[in-house]
Amino acid sequence: MKKKHIHILAYCLFAIFILGNIIFFATDYCFACEKTIINKEIKIKTIDKYQWRELSKQENLIILDIRTPKEFQSGNIENSVNIDFYSPQFKDELNKLDKNKTYLIYCRSGNRATQSLSIFEELNFIEVYNLEGGISKFYK
Repeated sequence: MKKKHIHILAYCLFAIFILGNIIFFATDYCFACEKTIINKEIKIKTIDKYQWRELSKQENLIILDIRTPKEFQSGNIENSVNIDFYSPQFKDELNKLDKNKTYLIYCRSGNRATQSLSIFEELNFIEVYNLEGGISKFYK
């Protein structure tokens, strides 16, 4: 009878060991997937032109103009890159960008940029700031 109990105990300990390793590695894998999100505060929001101007002084950020190419050519904020919000490839173009960089985004009036914030969030960007009122308020 005692041998039978020892075998059952050994099987139980082995099962606990295996399950423990499965849980440990599964949990470790999940944390690895979310590492950048856990270590950084997600900032995706609209800011006014004064906050924008302060942020734009930082290095290593990208300014995105999400107006049409025609609007972009008519005038834009210095050093901005154009990705057309109305383009069918808009989401794909955003997805190619480095999600760990800081982005300042704007459009003409703020409507398209505000709509795009949910796309940035969906694509797991960490830091995105929308210019309230768009470029039309930037120079006023």
